[in-house]
Amino acid sequence: MTAAGVIAPKHPERWRRKQQERLLENKVSVVLRSLSLHLEAENTQPVPVRAARQYLSERKEHLDYAGARAAGLEIKSKGDIGM
Repeated sequence: MTAAGVIAPKHPERWRRKQQERLLENKVSVVLRSLSLHLEAENTQPVPVRAARQYLSERKEHLDYAGARAAGLEIKSKGDIGM
């Protein structure tokens, strides 16, 4: 299960696309806040929301998608981060 599947089980793709749009606009804090509102309990497994939040939190200083796009750099994903 992905974070999107936990947070928006009826429309996970819509939720995921919205978060991707926010990341492309450098609104990392908004995405982190959205994930934080849905964190699983500490003793729960699996924890896709918590994992996605941790992944983004640890890399937020490197998530300058708007700057990269302005510089003409191509934005690629190396994989699914669980959102």
